[in-house]
Amino acid sequence: MYKIYIWLLGAVVTFVGFGFYAGNIHGSITSAHKYNQAQDRRFVRELKQKIPVSVGFYKGESRTPGLAARWRF
Repeated sequence: MYKIYIWLLGAVVTFVGFGFYAGNIHGSITSAHKYNQAQDRRFVRELKQKIPVSVGFYKGESRTPGLAARWRF
């Protein structure tokens, strides 16, 4: 009788422990993803400030793609 209770207690403790373990893995993945996105946005923002380059279409009739760069003195 006690073997069954010990087995059930072990199963419950294992299940709860696995839940904490899986939650920590999920949290670390989410945190790393958010950090990487923030670093990407910061890098792009700084790059746009340092090298103002724009890609778009000319406003003429043909609407051909173009690349423009600006240098400030």
